[in-house]
Amino acid sequence: MTLNALRSLALAAATMLVALPAAADISFSFTNATERTIMYLYVSPSSSDEWGDDILGDAVVEAGETGTVTLTGDECDWDIKAVFEDEEEFEDSINACTATDYTIHEE
Repeated sequence: MTLNALRSLALAAATMLVALPAAADISFSFTNATERTIMYLYVSPSSSDEWGDDILGDAVVEAGETGTVTLTGDECDWDIKAVFEDEEEFEDSINACTATDYTIHEE
């Protein structure tokens, strides 16, 4: 992933939640430790019933690449959904208030 793509990832994550009440940004390192490309990445508050927009936009996260996800909101618990190039999906949760990094591994 290029530096511009990483910036886009962080910017997209931050701007997708601008309508929430003002709160401190929460950032964590995101690593794709699989052998597949992540085509779509969704991060939503665990309290939400919807995923919202793909925070990668036109970017992808290649196997082995790391970027930063920045979230805005007053929640700590977030759900993550990654969609790989083979259309397989991976879902998990993260406490972004205590985690400084998150890695997706092969199951």
